[in-house]
Amino acid sequence: MAVWYYYNEQGDKVTVTGKELKELARSGKITPGTMVETEDGKIAPAKKVQGLKFADKVQPEDTLHALRQEKLQAIEQAVQEDKIFGLAPLPSEPVPIPSVAAPVPLVKIMPLECTSAIKTINTYFMAFWICTVPFFPALLLVDVLPGGYYHSTDIPLAIIIIGLFVLIASIGSMVGIVFGCMLLYQSWKQIPSDIARTTPGRAVGFSFIPLFNCYWVFVAYKGVGTDINRTLRQCEISYKVNEGLGLTYCILFILFWALCWLPIINSLLFISQGIVLIFFLRSVKNGAVALLQQDSNKIEMEEKEAERQNCRNQLLYRYKVYKMRERLASAFYSILLFIALLLFGFFIIPPFFNTIISTTGIIASITGLPPLFAFIVVIFIIATLIKLLTIIWSK
Repeated sequence: MAVWYYYNEQGDKVTVTGKELKELARSGKITPGTMVETEDGKIAPAKKVQGLKFADKVQPEDTLHALRQEKLQAIEQAVQEDKIFGLAPLPSEPVPIPSVAAPVPLVKIMPLECTSAIKTINTYFMAFWICTVPFFPALLLVDVLPGGYYHSTDIPLAIIIIGLFVLIASIGSMVGIVFGCMLLYQSWKQIPSDIARTTPGRAVGFSFIPLFNCYWVFVAYKGVGTDINRTLRQCEISYKVNEGLGLTYCILFILFWALCWLPIINSLLFISQGIVLIFFLRSVKNGAVALLQQDSNKIEMEEKEAERQNCRNQLLYRYKVYKMRERLASAFYSILLFIALLLFGFFIIPPFFNTIISTTGIIASITGLPPLFAFIVVIFIIATLIKLLTIIWSK
């Protein structure tokens, strides 16, 4: 079998048989200009080889690729020039996409009374500690100032500034006491009457009775934490007021009044009980707010239950109206039926029976049958006619 060689487009020398050479020329992979080499080393164009039949139209792969690229470019140009789809030309720059605002989360709206009470309690607590805290360093400054300046006419400017600060802080502490009492009143107000050991007015008012307040401080301050915790447990709320801070404040309160005649110790005890009271009232405030939020949930549940009850009442009312109409319709139809039966009895039954009796007499006279047998024959004929009419009507 003869062996041939041809050079492809990359310049590589490929070995084929004579039959494969013919197939390559017929398929178009070998063109008339492709260089072919024989076994004895002679090189010539493929068109000079006898017996090769080339394809009618040969397009190299590079030519096909170029044609495809031209078609794609023509399509893109036609789209941009509004020749295919009849649309406006594409913009040269991308159109900015308007930003879509994030969906607003649904906010649970509490009843107005609960919202106002929560805001009031938070305001009272903030005003209490803001007015009270500046008095603590002022009290220490009073203790460390030398006493010789009280009756002297030559007072340094620093001492005057410190004195003004102490005066302002003292006035602020009085305002803070007022806000603290108002916060205590609001906290007792959130406790149900069946749980509270005293009323809000007594809790605040009895705290200003001398000597008696040494006992009442345990009821008004320690008791408010205990009773709020009982209420929280009944409402199944996880928050808990720190009762230990309330007990600590009560002990420091008694120690302060017992040792108030000592110059430095009384100031330290007053500052200590003030700091403890701030943290304790903060815990009480959070408990009262938790109860108010629970009340808002109860109010919402009651409103939903009232709405459901209203729907049930409306459905029950509609059902009762429907049953009443049904009964009235039934009574009306019963009256109509009774009237129809009366008319039937008075105007139809007598002629009908007269007809039957007459027919029975005629049949008895014609056939000679006894009247009873003649009556049975008439009834049988009537029943047969009714049956035939029923069959015809059903069809």
